[in-house]
Amino acid sequence: MKSILFKFSSLLFLLFTTSAQAYNDLYFDSFSTANWNTSGGWQSCAGYSGSKPCISDGSYFSGDGISSGDVVFSYTTNNISDTLGITSTMRSSTGSNYVAIDMMTGPRNDEQGNKTEYVGITIIKYSSVGSQIQSYSFSENITNTSMETFAYDIGSLANTYNIGIIISGRDGGYWAGNYGAVIGAGSLYVTDTDPTATPTYSSAPTTDQLNQRTNTRNISNSGNDIYIQQSGNNVTINVRQQGNDNMVAGVNTTSQTTTAAQVDGNYNTVDIDQMSDDNILLFGINGDHNTMNVSQGDYLNDTGGHRAIVDITGSYNETSLTQYNVGFGSGQFADINVNGDDNTISSYQRETDKMLFIDIDGDDNSVTTNQKDSGEHFLDITLGSNQTVGITQEGTGDHAATIDMSGYSSELQLNQDSSTDQVYSLTQICTDANGCGTTTVTQQ
Repeated sequence: MKSILFKFSSLLFLLFTTSAQAYNDLYFDSFSTANWNTSGGWQSCAGYSGSKPCISDGSYFSGDGISSGDVVFSYTTNNISDTLGITSTMRSSTGSNYVAIDMMTGPRNDEQGNKTEYVGITIIKYSSVGSQIQSYSFSENITNTSMETFAYDIGSLANTYNIGIIISGRDGGYWAGNYGAVIGAGSLYVTDTDPTATPTYSSAPTTDQLNQRTNTRNISNSGNDIYIQQSGNNVTINVRQQGNDNMVAGVNTTSQTTTAAQVDGNYNTVDIDQMSDDNILLFGINGDHNTMNVSQGDYLNDTGGHRAIVDITGSYNETSLTQYNVGFGSGQFADINVNGDDNTISSYQRETDKMLFIDIDGDDNSVTTNQKDSGEHFLDITLGSNQTVGITQEGTGDHAATIDMSGYSSELQLNQDSSTDQVYSLTQICTDANGCGTTTVTQQ
C-alpha cells in the first residue's frame, strides 16, 4: 500500500475547523528520556556539538524558533521511538487515519535557512498480541525553518492495538558538530481527519436573513421622521437627518406599521446622523450605560438607501455603525443585536451592497469589522462569552464569512482582501479556562 504524504503550516492548522471526528485525537508521550527510547542514547542540548539527539530545555537555540520540549537531532542517524496504545473507538475507524508530526530544520550557526534535513519515519501497527500488522516507511527532506505539520495516512486501525513510531533526523550537511531536524514538543498524535487538507468553507445568508433584509428595505418614508420613546435617567440623544425621506423608528416597524424606538433607563447616549436620502434606522436600547453611535451616509457623495437595525438590551455595551455608499448598489444593510454585559461593537460599510449580521448574547465580547470596496461582502457573527473578533472584507471580490465563537477567551483576526471571491467559516467553542489563543487568517 502506498501511503500519502501531506504537508501544511502548523500555524494555520490550528486555525481551521474540521469535519466531525469518530474519535478524539490521541497523542504520543511528551518527549523525555523516560518516555522515548533512542538507538544511541540521549545527550543534553549544548552549543552546536554532539552526536546524539537531545530534548531542548529552552536555554539553547531560542533564536532558532526551537521551544522547550522539542527534540533536536544530531548529525548522525540515531533514532527515537515510542509506542502508543489506542482505544476501542479508534479500532472501529475503518477509513483513513493519520499520524501527524510537526517538523522543521535544525540550528546550524547562521546557516539554518540554507540546508536540508533528512528525516526517516517508520510507523508500525501492532495486533493485540504484539505481532506486526503493517509497517509504513517515509522519508522527508525538510527545508522549512519554522514548524510545519506533516501527516501520514496509515489506513484503517481495525484490529490495531498499538502504534509504534521510529524517527531519525540527521543534519543535511552530515558534518560532525551540527544539529539536524527538530520535532515539535507535543505535536505527535493520531487522528481520523486529515490535518493538512485544504479546508472547505461555506458561508451564505440564510433565508431568514435575506427575508429580514428584504422586509427592512421595503420600509420607506416620505420626508424625515423620528419616532423615539424615552424614559428615565441621563439619556442624551442627538439626531441630525440632512437629506430626504429618512426615518428613525423602533425595531418592530414594518412597511405597514411604525413603532417608536425605545430608550429606557440609566445613562445611555445615542447619536444618530443620517446625511443622505432614504435611510432607515430601527433601534431599541433598554438599560445601563450603553452608548450607540450611528451614521448612515455622506451627504456629499452618498447615494443612500441604507438600512440598519440595532437592538441593545443591557449592561455597558458600546455600539458604533457607519454605512456609506459612494455611487454603487442599493445601500448597505446591517442587523446588530446585543443582549448584555460589556460588549464593544464597531462596524464600517462602504461602497456597494454589504450585508452584516452580528448577534451577541453576553459577557465581554468585542467585535470590529470593516467592509468596503466594490465587492459584495457578507458577514455573520454570533458570539458568546469572552470573544474578540476583528474582520476586514475588502477588494473587488465577493467575500463571505460565517463566525460562531463561544466559551472561554479566544480571538479571531480575519482578513479577506482580494479581487477574487473568498469564503471562510469558523465554529469554535473554547473549553480551556486559560483561553484558546488567537486565530489569524488571511485570504488574498
